[in-house]
Amino acid sequence: MKLILNREINQSLWALYMDNFPPEERRTIEKHKAALSDERFLPYEIYDDTDELLGLFYCWDAGGFVYGEHFVIMPEKRCGGFGRAVIEQLKRLISGKVLILEVEPPVDEMQLRRVEFYKREGFCFNDYEYIHPSYANHEPYRLNIMSFPRALTCEEFTDFRTFAFSVI
Repeated sequence: MKLILNREINQSLWALYMDNFPPEERRTIEKHKAALSDERFLPYEIYDDTDELLGLFYCWDAGGFVYGEHFVIMPEKRCGGFGRAVIEQLKRLISGKVLILEVEPPVDEMQLRRVEFYKREGFCFNDYEYIHPSYANHEPYRLNIMSFPRALTCEEFTDFRTFAFSVI
């Protein structure tokens, strides 16, 4: 498995992004191009060992932490251990920093499975109230925060929220 940093728009990944995130959770193509020009934005493409595209992981390096903004594996490749392998590789890449992810409140089976997956990978469920700003002209919405390798302090959560609101 390979994570390749690519600051160009990959049409296959753009389609995957658009198909797998609701409008309030994705940026426009114009805002995506602006993010690509920001050196803190790390747009990783995920490939298997035969160079077949598996998915994407878009994150931001905020200095003391890494904000995992978007992560998706191609639907036909899910449940094959690729998500776990990506998370393990990311943990090595960001060694020494906290990795922060947003997850939907676990109210249905898929959302609960997602939270449990991250918990198995060592992430902590943080109990902070977090209202995510909308990427487009939609209402803000509630998400939960998970972090690795430990729970966030109140100060770290505040720093994360300030950062997230500045890049969205």
